Amino acid sequence: RSKMNDTGSPMITIGMPLFNAEDFLEEALDSLLSQSYSNFKLLISDNASTDNTESICRLYAIKDSRVSYTRQASNQGAIANFSSVLEAADTPYFMWAAGDDTWATEYIEKCISCLEADKSLGLVASLVVPFTNGVYSPAMQDLALLASNRPWKTRYNYLIQPEELGKANIIYGVYLTRLIQEVAARNPFKASWGADMNLVYSCLCTANLYVIDQP
Repeated sequence: RSKMNDTGSPMITIGMPLFNAEDFLEEALDSLLSQSYSNFKLLISDNASTDNTESICRLYAIKDSRVSYTRQASNQGAIANFSSVLEAADTPYFMWAAGDDTWATEYIEKCISCLEADKSLGLVASLVVPFTNGVYSPAMQDLALLASNRPWKTRYNYLIQPEELGKANIIYGVYLTRLIQEVAARNPFKASWGADMNLVYSCLCTANLYVIDQP
């Protein structure tokens, strides 16, 4: 049996922290639920949205048993919401998912394949294609320049690459769960500029990164 369609225990937790995400949420959920690697659980944490986010999520949770929906009693802030889905993860792999992104069908499959093939890796991501109002920009090719087979070089590349080239997107890669949970416990998310990039860099101090050279 192919592991990507295994009906056993889920191998990856997708954590989706949301707030007022109705505009693109259905497209994002459809993209995740149609992944070639289907053996996952999707944990949604709704930060007390005031739009139709709740009704959309509850409908998807009814339609697909892999989807679990939790609504916070009040808005806890983005950092707490991101942290809540990470803390709940109990699978070998973990990824965050934004409510306004979509993913290539084989995204999770390819990321996990890389992690399983190279035990020095703790995080795998891919190139990113920015889009606004249906207008797509070229893929962020500079992300592929971050990774090196020498971990110190990967850290160096990550530090010196300008933020505007897209390195903040690496936080939406696929992690070894034990790694990201341990790093987050040692270096908790803080409500400050660059919290996402600081967390990724902390991961790179423990395990290496690979960036798939396609979006």
